[in-house]
Amino acid sequence: MAELAELASERATEMPRSPDRFEPGLERVADLFINFALDAGEADGVPVDTPVRLYLGNVYEKTISAGRSSKRDAWGMCANYADRSCPMSPVDVIAERGPNATTISREEDACLVTRAPSPTDTGSDYSVTIRPKQSQCGDQFAVHLYINDVGQITAVNLLLGTPS
Repeated sequence: MAELAELASERATEMPRSPDRFEPGLERVADLFINFALDAGEADGVPVDTPVRLYLGNVYEKTISAGRSSKRDAWGMCANYADRSCPMSPVDVIAERGPNATTISREEDACLVTRAPSPTDTGSDYSVTIRPKQSQCGDQFAVHLYINDVGQITAVNLLLGTPS
């Protein structure tokens, strides 16, 4: 993740907003998270070394420790949100799609339910979004990964569409 640290020290500006270009380290972090979600067992490939703040619909729900981040059940959240039942998890929504069903993007679907403006207390300099390649409104989701300048996930925000 040296390229992210160098980039952050060279410029204090936001990442470019081009939807088809990301810093190489961001794609790597997103790929690691997707691979973790698709692995049925426990994994240590999630780039986390500090507590991770979890958001659901842009609202803070809880913080998980770096040590618990390799446990799939740690990512579950429960709230009255998007007409869904508990638990809701960024790991589970990716896993339910299966391999090759997600994409890394900056775009979001208009169907996503938000409960507040986007979080600003994420402890990150960068972000990348994982979303389904194709879906109906009720199956839409976005998993925002917030990443610090050394390539570690500091926060994750799960947005869901409302089932029809």
